[in-house]
Amino acid sequence: MCSHRKIQAEFDKLYPRDKEDYLRRFTAGLDDAIRAGHIPGDDQEEILAIAEINFGVMP
Repeated sequence: MCSHRKIQAEFDKLYPRDKEDYLRRFTAGLDDAIRAGHIPGDDQEEILAIAEINFGVMP
């Protein structure tokens, strides 16, 4: 089982800058998934809103 610190360290390594950087990277990945047909394009706005709300929130 992962501790909160371990999860936060991994998150910091993947997204070391700030919320803007996280959302930029998240959006790029989401765009790739939409182009590949894995996620309907109509869901993009809602998914991005959820990502913004949940930035920095750890389980």
